[in-house]
Amino acid sequence: MTRGNTIRGREGGNKRRSSVHCRRLDSATRRPIFPIAGYWCSLAGTTSAGLSNELWTLSPSLAPVGPQLSSSNVVNAFSYQTAGVAPGEIVSIFGSGLGPQNGISFAFDPSTGTLPVSGPGVQVTWNGLPAPLYFAREDQLNVQVPYELSGAAQATLSVTVNGLTNSLPNIPVVAAAPGLAAVAFNVDLILNGPSNPAAKGSLVVIFATGEGIIVPASREHIQRAVRSN
Repeated sequence: MTRGNTIRGREGGNKRRSSVHCRRLDSATRRPIFPIAGYWCSLAGTTSAGLSNELWTLSPSLAPVGPQLSSSNVVNAFSYQTAGVAPGEIVSIFGSGLGPQNGISFAFDPSTGTLPVSGPGVQVTWNGLPAPLYFAREDQLNVQVPYELSGAAQATLSVTVNGLTNSLPNIPVVAAAPGLAAVAFNVDLILNGPSNPAAKGSLVVIFATGEGIIVPASREHIQRAVRSN
């Protein structure tokens, strides 16, 4: 039990000093309770007439801790594998405090064909290089690894949310870390499936990431046309 700030109650001009005690919820107590940052507070003391004359005091807010993440939760956005990151790869970052409570999907700019590298209060960098954003939510980020990491052995991932930054150093950078999306589309761009199979000899469209440096070289956050070879 932790004693809180002293407050005063008033009844008919008579003042009485009372104290606020904060404790975790005790199912046995019958005193009024109030939730504060994971604790429950109740007023200890009554007025001189024995009546409840309760005033509440709020404890200071917990200091913000910033985004919380770990290297084991930085994965290929399609395969969910964690064997390092490749230049240009789209990765998912899982944790807490990573963005807004309600998720935001970021779209390609119709005039430039590029993705934003910052969102409402959110920015991600790799070795200081801004990462294009696909999606941001309190527990998940989908971002692209910059192609400029090519040749690096390791990278530091930094996530900044509302001015608070947390970083993960020494994330391995590999030449390629391919992953396939768990869907395919027929040549008409309708989802392939048992009820809509591809015709023999026709093309199907699949999505992949983590292929690393390709020829001709690609730039991150640029919308690319689907190619067939």
